[in-house]
Amino acid sequence: MIYTLNARDNIKLQLFKQALELSTKEILGLINEDFNVTESVLSEKGILYKELRNVLTLPHKSNRREIVLCFDSGRTENSWYGNAIMKRILPNISKKRNHAIFHGDFCVAEAMNAYAFSCLYKNISLIRTLSTPYCSQYFLVYINNAIDKEIETLIESMKSFDAFVGYGDMTYANPLKDLIAYYLTQCCLQIGNKILLPHEDDRSNNENINLIGYDYEKFGFTYFSMQSYYYISYLEYKIESRMVDKADLLFSLNAISDRPENYEKYKIIVEPEKFEYIKGKNRALIDAIGIDKMQLQEFVCFLSKKIEFGYIYNLEINEYQVAKFNTMIECITKEKEIVRVLAAFAYNTDEKILRLLNLF
Repeated sequence: MIYTLNARDNIKLQLFKQALELSTKEILGLINEDFNVTESVLSEKGILYKELRNVLTLPHKSNRREIVLCFDSGRTENSWYGNAIMKRILPNISKKRNHAIFHGDFCVAEAMNAYAFSCLYKNISLIRTLSTPYCSQYFLVYINNAIDKEIETLIESMKSFDAFVGYGDMTYANPLKDLIAYYLTQCCLQIGNKILLPHEDDRSNNENINLIGYDYEKFGFTYFSMQSYYYISYLEYKIESRMVDKADLLFSLNAISDRPENYEKYKIIVEPEKFEYIKGKNRALIDAIGIDKMQLQEFVCFLSKKIEFGYIYNLEINEYQVAKFNTMIECITKEKEIVRVLAAFAYNTDEKILRLLNLF
């Protein structure tokens, strides 16, 4: 099972497809061959790929949260402000958990600045007044798979740092999250006390290099690295955006099919027995989001609308040669709270159908 395939933030697969004129069948072979190499390199470095599931897939449990920390780079009194900021963050990251950590200047096109700044202002809780309306002044750090206690520790530890201007809960969809999904780059994967980084492709995977230069070891971490060629495709978490990259979706589907097609026009199949099973399995959740009141066809329409904006992950061809993937659906409860529902589908390009396998 491939937890996630990232073709959104790199052009590797697109380049191979066009420049080398590879067929989708050849792309399928390449994706899985490269994944096997990635898994093997990780194992040689003492990291099991299965340990990365929670950090590479979308949060389903309500206690797994995502947060963005906002810093004013002009207040750091250090030209390498990213390093000054990470020196504040790294000591307060739990070594009992795993995280994908993103960072970067919020550098948007001038024409988008007013909109982007409005998104920033409306979606973070301010600790200090924002000194300028220019987004490029702000350095953002995004952390996934965090729990409330970690977040509280991080925020409290930052309050005395003059550059720290605010933070925002990015667990659920919002306009700021839609943007920063495309503007921040992954700094590292943190697996307990291990840091996993990319390095140059002309350097052996036997080496471990800290190209970014942050002082991980000072704060009790041991760093490992591997060639960027593999890292960028299989070891980068995809921050969700409702501006879905259709090419990325097709390459993700290509990981489980040699004839990938966008499933927007596919027929969704939900057997009546499956529908009744789902309604009876988790009554509290099902009742809260109103599925208990739906007829079967209403439920199918509900799924069709929801999966349009979703990312797919847990990509797998099982022992019965059934291509499967998961996607996450955000729903509003009767109490106006946001909850996530995980939907698992079988993907059939021959019959052009998505068959619902489970929903919880």
